Amino acid sequence: MVEEFQGWERGADWGDTSFLFDHDHQIEKIAIVADSKWETETLIFAAAGIRKAPVKFFPPDQLALARTWLG
Repeated sequence: MVEEFQGWERGADWGDTSFLFDHDHQIEKIAIVADSKWETETLIFAAAGIRKAPVKFFPPDQLALARTWLG
């Protein structure tokens, strides 16, 4: 669950996509649990729609559902 998240400031390493290309094939699903005001930003940050794995957003009151969805 996203709590006290820091790091939205764009830095030099924002263009580093090596983790995505090196490990994306190992990730089956990504669940993001955060306040709804962060939905768009977190889905963009997680590269939803670009990754092979599905990325789904859940509000905090659906934490259990997010865990179930992850399997």
